[in-house]
Amino acid sequence: ARLRAALDERKRAPRVRVVVISALREALGDEALPVAEAALADEDPRVRRQAVRAVCEIDTPASTSLLLRLYDDEDKKVRSLALEGLRNRAQVLLARLGAGERDVLPALLAVWRSLNGSDEAQALSRALVEMGPVVVPALIEALDDEEPSADVIDVLAEIGPAAAGAYEAMVSMLDHPDRATGQAAACA
Repeated sequence: ARLRAALDERKRAPRVRVVVISALREALGDEALPVAEAALADEDPRVRRQAVRAVCEIDTPASTSLLLRLYDDEDKKVRSLALEGLRNRAQVLLARLGAGERDVLPALLAVWRSLNGSDEAQALSRALVEMGPVVVPALIEALDDEEPSADVIDVLAEIGPAAAGAYEAMVSMLDHPDRATGQAAACA
């Protein structure tokens, strides 16, 4: 109770609140999620970043959902920490996508791109291809993103005839300013 009260006292030095978040995470385990989530409202970036680190250590569906929201945070470091946490949960994100939760796709694609052609990235690509028609609508939506979409197009092409609904979206990618995206669309 005293630690929670210390965290709520804004007059305490940020370094103290950072330590308090770590102590609460250690003491409460996964039950520290509400505390970490509340700390994300703190104005001090160090406190917010420590809160994200705590969320990354909590492996629950609720913490994964929170990391998905933090992936869009204004603070670049918070986004980076959230992405790292999501990288560690790629399989969970895949399962959620397979269950029809399209809102996880932007984070999953960010994880995929951050893996930068590694064996993990290739395994993620294969997993998406194996999901086949289930992920096609979400991948079509991803083609509307501003990010280059060559990797998404390649997966759709590998899915084959089951991705026929993506034809128009891929045709629209022929004129994409990213050369690799245009080439992938032409090949597909």
